[in-house]
This record gives sequence, C-alpha cells and structure tokens, in this order.
Amino acid sequence: MPADSGAFDPLTNGSADMQELFSLVFEGLLRLGDQGQPEPWLAETMEKTQTGWTFTLRSGVEFHDGTLLSAQDVVNAFEALKQAGESGPYAGCLQVITSMSAQDNQTLLVETPYGYEALYSLCFPVARYPEQDGLAIGTGPYKVESYLMGVELKPAATGGERPPPSPACRPPASKRIHRWNRCRRASWTWRWWS
Repeated sequence: MPADSGAFDPLTNGSADMQELFSLVFEGLLRLGDQGQPEPWLAETMEKTQTGWTFTLRSGVEFHDGTLLSAQDVVNAFEALKQAGESGPYAGCLQVITSMSAQDNQTLLVETPYGYEALYSLCFPVARYPEQDGLAIGTGPYKVESYLMGVELKPAATGGERPPPSPACRPPASKRIHRWNRCRRASWTWRWWS
C-alpha cells in the first residue's frame, strides 16, 4: 500500500487507488447506471421542483454500524465536501448545488438553478464519522475491519447483495497496482506493491 494512501475518508482523499476502494464501502444518493445516466441509489425517488430536486430515501438502509441512513446524513456529507473545498476530490461535483436540507428523515431538498445535469453532482459518497475510531463508515457492500495508513486495509463483505459499484462521479483511476490476498474468515486484504 502506498505510504501516501491518506486518511480513510472518501470526501477528502482524492487518491485514485483509494477512490476505487471507497466505491466498495460507500454509496451515493445517486449512481451512474449502465448507460451513464444518473439513477436513484440511496434515494428511492427523485422529483424535479421549481427550485431544484426533492429526493425520498430508500427505507431501511443502514450504515455498517447499524445506524439508519437519514436525509441529514446526506446533508452532513455535502457539508463535509464543502469544507474540503477546491482541494477535495468532489469539488467539481458541487459547483451546481446551491443548498441542501433535510425536510424530514427520509426527504432531502436540493436547490440548484440547473435541471437534469445537476443530478451528476449528487453521486458523491455518503459517509458517517463515528466518534470512537475516526474511520468513515458507509452503506456499501463492504465494511472496513481495519485500516493502517500506508500499510493495509482489511474489508469484509456485509452480506448484502448489490450490483457491482458504478464509477459515480469519482476521479478516474490511474495505473492501479494492486493485488487481492485471501485471508482467514472469508475476508480480504488489499495491499499495494510498487
């Protein structure tokens, strides 16, 4: 694993290698479908309004710690992206969103002067940050058992059946050097070799 793998945070870590891993652990409100068009993912429905879009989240979606996903979690992820600013990996995705708010636990309001094209900006990963260990957690098909920056990442399948991750609006991968190693208990270790 490269020494500069950085923090385990999909909202601030722009490493192409890490973004590939993040796509297995974190999911977005929307994702890009097979034809490259935005489609609901953590959202169940989306409706165009006069000032933007209204999304209803899928019911029963849980973070890896068992906490239910709420519209406020999506707002918090958006606020974290704004704090990362121009140096963040999703800076380009956020230029078209004016504001975002939670109407209730399941309803998200997004204000934007743009129409359909704004949906591409809503594919960013939704992450939560538990107090105890500081590792971001997601809702994806894998959770992280341990992460040692620059050395090793141990993910484990969550047991949920999902289609393969889509590229979303994450940075493109470049020259990935990786190898999966089989470990005990049907988990995997991701290591990089130069």
